Amino acid sequence: MSTFRVVPPRSFRAGVIACLLVILASVPSSRAAESPAASLALVPQDAAYYTASLRLAEQVSLVKNSNWWQRVNEWDLVVSMKTMAQFGLMQGPGAQAMQMLEMPENQQLLELLKEMASDEVFCYGDAQTAGTISLLMVTIHSVQYGSMVSELIPRDSDLSQDEMAAKLVLDSLAGDVDNVVIPAMVIGFKVENNEAANQQLARLEALIKVMLPNLPPELDAVKNNFKRVKVGDSELLSATVDGSIVPWDEIPFEEVAENPGDYDALQKKLRELTLTISLGVHKGFFLISIGPSNEHLVRLGVGDALIDHAKLAPLRSHANQKITGIAYASEAMMQSAATNQEDVDQLVDVAKQILPMAELPEEEEQQILADAQELAKDVKPFIPTVGAHLAFNFLNGRGYESFHYNWSSNNQLDGSKPLPLVNHMGGSPLLAVLGRAQHRPQDYDLIVKWFKKGRDYFEKYAVKEMSEREQNQYGQFAEIAFPLLGRLDKINREMLIPSTADGQAGLAIDTESETTQWTSRLPATTEPIALPSPALVIGLKDADLFKKALGEYRLVVNDLIKKLHEINPQQIPDVQLPPAKLRHLKSGAEIFYYPLPAELGVYDRVAPNAAITETMAAFTLLPRHTQKIVKDQALEVDGGPLANTDRPLARIVYFDWANMVDTMTPWINEGVRAWARNMEDAVGNFELEEGFNAQVDGNMAKPVIEHVRKGMELLKAFRGYTSVTYIEDGVLVTHGESRFQDVD
Repeated sequence: MSTFRVVPPRSFRAGVIACLLVILASVPSSRAAESPAASLALVPQDAAYYTASLRLAEQVSLVKNSNWWQRVNEWDLVVSMKTMAQFGLMQGPGAQAMQMLEMPENQQLLELLKEMASDEVFCYGDAQTAGTISLLMVTIHSVQYGSMVSELIPRDSDLSQDEMAAKLVLDSLAGDVDNVVIPAMVIGFKVENNEAANQQLARLEALIKVMLPNLPPELDAVKNNFKRVKVGDSELLSATVDGSIVPWDEIPFEEVAENPGDYDALQKKLRELTLTISLGVHKGFFLISIGPSNEHLVRLGVGDALIDHAKLAPLRSHANQKITGIAYASEAMMQSAATNQEDVDQLVDVAKQILPMAELPEEEEQQILADAQELAKDVKPFIPTVGAHLAFNFLNGRGYESFHYNWSSNNQLDGSKPLPLVNHMGGSPLLAVLGRAQHRPQDYDLIVKWFKKGRDYFEKYAVKEMSEREQNQYGQFAEIAFPLLGRLDKINREMLIPSTADGQAGLAIDTESETTQWTSRLPATTEPIALPSPALVIGLKDADLFKKALGEYRLVVNDLIKKLHEINPQQIPDVQLPPAKLRHLKSGAEIFYYPLPAELGVYDRVAPNAAITETMAAFTLLPRHTQKIVKDQALEVDGGPLANTDRPLARIVYFDWANMVDTMTPWINEGVRAWARNMEDAVGNFELEEGFNAQVDGNMAKPVIEHVRKGMELLKAFRGYTSVTYIEDGVLVTHGESRFQDVD
């Protein structure tokens, strides 16, 4: 039996962590006078991660003093719901709960909880967290995927499925015993009323002591180790347990071990683990701590602090702002979750273990292994070196302004020059995303190279296992497809890739086109509604070459249709895609379009089209939208990150939430009207006489639609989000703003 350890790809975890950092930084929070957050001066500089939520009370106050909040509370629907809720609270368990809350000690608890959330809440993990997370993720994925692969590996003894899963877990842990530890995590809530906090802590202590005798005998360690402990000048409630409470004897260490003693070091480490849970007031915060001991609490505020970390310099430069959220992850933390070059090498090692099972001739086996090593070599340059992340946001009088700093190497985005296509997003779209990628023709070469190798392997090993009928079908497919793919490859290399070397590409969604009849196959709507119209916008370096590429693609499509018709004339009609109709605009743009047949019943303004100018190409479904795209007009913004786009940028994002709400409202209204009609039908009104819609609107739909109107107007207090991404001193920076506007 040979040892097998699965180390799965982890790129998705880096993305998840990076996304979580941005989300956590958007959670509201307050700051100390000398620092954006008081906890930053306490947390050790080598922390794996740190998040803080600040100024919640101030933000709640802004909402409560707004016209928006007044309108919400005046809304008759909300008034009715509040009345019903209050009535419910006066009945049964609700009334008893309200009486309990009126008790002085519970009132004190409520005030304490309010205070704990009002000013500053932070969470951090110590340096060990990165290694532990890495090991944990490897172990989880070993169980998920390792058992499938392990069936291909010879072993001297048979193991059950559960035993194999246990072996995979133990192999992962034994391979990295140093990281088999309990990392420290601390959650802190800033408090001023220490007396109230300690009184409530005493209440909790009394409650726990009442509950402890009821624990089962196997948890005697918990009973015996619950006590008050001193941490510096503070006294905390603490409970410590060790590995003795875990029934390690039930784990089949020896049964699944390849050799005696394989897991001795792991067993020793597991039995020596300790877990300490503590809570109490320390250095101005109510702390909840989990870790191997309380040693990390002793370190708070001692030695180098996170606030002085070089990576937090951007945050320190904004310390005078009303910071509301901070999120930081160290380089080690991010690397623990990201795919790295070692992972690729380990996949090659897996191939080395599996290949002997295929019983191939030695020459073929060596060729496959050589190709696997070559693939790993080709893939490695695409794997970025992961770095630390920092995100924070603050109140700016218009909403929330945010910054996200990413120290990872960037192999794709090009932030060396401006994005002129930002003025070809339609001026006031619902959504616009535009960026510039580095021009890397060699990436396409690699794709083609490995597609061809993959085809060779498929034909060499898979096709011969097919039935004769399937082989004939594949032969017909190959005879048609591969020559056409060769032509496409030539077009891509000689025309498309050179013509799009500018690197800009974006998506703009417009909602201005409205009608009551998008398709004749559905009834007309009562009010005009809009369908989001997407536009794909591409920057061009050679417009003539790009047009030539489009023409060549059309010929390839026609040849494909012709060949398919020859094979199956009953199913594939003998039609050809004609040249697109051409229209010249005064701006110099050329629009190539295809009017849709009337028999399709689609709104007559829908026509798939492409607009081409000297510098760009745009593909849309609505020529009206295309005309907006080709027009040179800046995005409609009122300040914010997109106010200045005449500078080197890698990416921009524009999202108009208010536009989204206006677009959704007619659709919701139509749904309400359909519901009203169904309700009328349910009570016997089946005659669809003239004026029926007005009757329904006046009876059932109208009040609901009025509620929809009020609700949607309130939703428009959030106006939208804009951001720019650029490179500053080698760091990828995203500067964003979430706009809010009070209602009248």
